[in-house]
Amino acid sequence: MRYICLISALLLGCTKAESSQLKLSDLTGTWSADPSYGILKERQTYSLSFSDVENAIFKIDDEPFSCPKNEIIETKGVFNFTCFNVEGDERIRLSVGGWKNGRKAVLFGFEYWVGGIADGEIHAGFPVSFNRND
Repeated sequence: MRYICLISALLLGCTKAESSQLKLSDLTGTWSADPSYGILKERQTYSLSFSDVENAIFKIDDEPFSCPKNEIIETKGVFNFTCFNVEGDERIRLSVGGWKNGRKAVLFGFEYWVGGIADGEIHAGFPVSFNRND
C-alpha cells in the first residue's frame, strides 16, 4: 500500500510541461541577453524592447537601434527585424524565433550586420539569444 501511495504521489507531482511557439503579440516587453551562444569580447550586453505602440529597440551596450513595426515580418514563427542607427542607416537585421512555457519565454536566432562596407549588404553576423524579463 505504501508503494501505491508513493507511486501515486510521484505521478501527481509530475506535470506535463507544454511549450508553444511565440506569436508577435508575445514579444511585448523587455528581453535581456542570454549568453547561451556566448557574447562578443567587445560587447558588454544587448537587449530587445518591444511595445504594442512603439517601435522595437535593439540595444547593444548603450547604442540603440530602432526597429520600426512596419519592418517586422513574421513567417511561420520566425520574426525578421530591420533595425536602423540614430542616423537612419540600416545596420542590423535580426532573425529570431522562440517558445514560451508559462512565464518563461526565450528568443534565439541570428543578428546580421548590414552596411558599413556596402550599404544594404550583409557583411557578418552573430548568434543571439534572449530571455524575457518578468
